[in-house]
Amino acid sequence: MTTTPIDRKSAGIGKGTPGPGRGKGTPNKITKATRELFRDALDELGGTEFIVKLARSKGKGSLMAKMAVLSAFTKLLPHEVSGTDGEPLTIRVQTIPYEPPIDPSQGTG
Repeated sequence: MTTTPIDRKSAGIGKGTPGPGRGKGTPNKITKATRELFRDALDELGGTEFIVKLARSKGKGSLMAKMAVLSAFTKLLPHEVSGTDGEPLTIRVQTIPYEPPIDPSQGTG
């Protein structure tokens, strides 16, 4: 089977090559619309007061309601983690030497 090289001048969007795509950091339209929907619904339910009332609620079905609201609420949070004042996140790994426990049956040496 032979392949034909693509003529870059004639190839374009919809002609077998991808387009430039969405710029980095640009939110997806559906994601943006969904976040606005959740914000509007939360505002209509009472905002902060609703969350507090729900958290304090007891009784049948309250656990499922709490889980549903908290699950939706997490979708509004940013998914990017950064360090202090927007700086890159610093991760420090510390190794600790392993000392096996002393077995009393082995004696002290």
